[in-house]
Order: sequence, then structure tokens, then C-alpha cells
Amino acid sequence: MPSPQFLRLPAVKQDKVLSALFHEFTHYSLANAQVARIVKDAGIARGAFYNYFADLEDAYSYLFAHEMKEVHQPLWLNHKRQLSADDYLQQTTLFLKSVNRQKLRQLLIFHYQTNAGLLRQIKGGQRWLPPEKKATPRQWATKTLIHQAIREAILNPRAEEQILRKLKVVLNLLEGGA
Repeated sequence: MPSPQFLRLPAVKQDKVLSALFHEFTHYSLANAQVARIVKDAGIARGAFYNYFADLEDAYSYLFAHEMKEVHQPLWLNHKRQLSADDYLQQTTLFLKSVNRQKLRQLLIFHYQTNAGLLRQIKGGQRWLPPEKKATPRQWATKTLIHQAIREAILNPRAEEQILRKLKVVLNLLEGGA
């Protein structure tokens, strides 16, 4: 998490740092990222970077959580009622379109292929979404299935339609089950 010093920066400066982080982590995996490129792109001193973040992993964790919160925000609005299989499918499709529109695909590719594994080794893993209240087995299975389908669609975009069709079938099975 960023330091309180970072959070007190004017929004314009925070956005500039976030933009530099986004650029770095959509062009390089966490293993190949460099603070030098980030500070040059952000127009900040190297020392400022380390005043804002503990290290590259901390900066990546903050950026990833920030981006996932932004892209999930429209999806959280419907959680006041029980969602149907069609609702979940619609939200998954919307999420995938949003990822493409916001140019997040490369960030997610690096995350799935490399960065998530590195973070688990370094910090014991991360939780990107708000913690859930007690999920039923059906809710847990639905969430797990959707996230796996998203992962597969991000890593294999040519199979996205097929993945979404399979997702629809299984979500309908879950909806009809006990």
C-alpha cells in the first residue's frame, strides 16, 4: 500500500505516478520492471518513489488493486439482490469488454502469467477485491468459475466466445442446482 505521503499528494501528481506505473507494468512483468523507468516517466526523484512505496511489489500491488477496483465498480452495484446466471454472464462479458476498452488486457496477461506467482512468493499473495461476507457454496463456485473463465479469456482471446458459452451452461446448471 502506498504511504500516507503518496495519498496526500495532489490528485494530478498521484495520477502521473499511477500513469507511470501503468505504463511500466503493461510493458514489463514485475520481474523485469525498473524503478528507474517509472521515476523518469513520472517525473519524480528515485527517493520520492521509495517514500511513496516500499518497493516495486508494493507499487504493483497498489496499481493492480486500483485498476481492479475501477473496472469492478460498475459490477458491484447489483450485489443487493441475488444475481441470475444471465446477470453473471452479462457482468463477465461487460468486464471483458471493459478490460479491452481500458487497455488493461496486458496488465492482466502479465498478472496471470508471471506477477501473481511472484507476489505469492514474495508476500504470501494479495486480495484484490473487498472481502465477501459469508458466501454460500453456490456463490463461491460461481465466483471461482467466473474468475477462471476471465483468466482463460484474457490469455486466449480467440477462444473468448467459446469460453463464455461454456460459462453460460455451467452458470445455468449452478442456478438450477441446490
